Amino acid sequence: MLHINFRCEPYSANIVFYADATSKQVNNHMKKKYNVDMNCEPEDAGAQCKVRPDTEGSSLIYFLWIRNREDIAVLVHECIHLAFDILSDRDIPVTPEDNEALAYYHNYLFKTLWNEMVVYTEKKNSKKKAKENANCG
Repeated sequence: MLHINFRCEPYSANIVFYADATSKQVNNHMKKKYNVDMNCEPEDAGAQCKVRPDTEGSSLIYFLWIRNREDIAVLVHECIHLAFDILSDRDIPVTPEDNEALAYYHNYLFKTLWNEMVVYTEKKNSKKKAKENANCG
């Protein structure tokens, strides 16, 4: 399971990203580590939510999950929800006449998370190949 936690500028958004995990794995990990329940359903391909932790003065945390690490369409879909929520929570208007902030931020989020998924996939494939080669020798 890919799990990263990072602060995304320029809007200071705290983002937790999961990929390559079932809904049950994500729900269990979020509950244990963050005391949050995203309520991902077994048939979901991805999900996004935001939560304000119970501790005083805490900022919102945005959670995003993609079941299949190679599902670019689901990542695009969830990133648009994420970008919209982050901008809306900062009172940045997103209208048909004024949507450049959304377009640029969506692009930034997507590229950032896609790159994380590519690196994770390459590492996972390298480990698998090394294990297969070790079993052949």
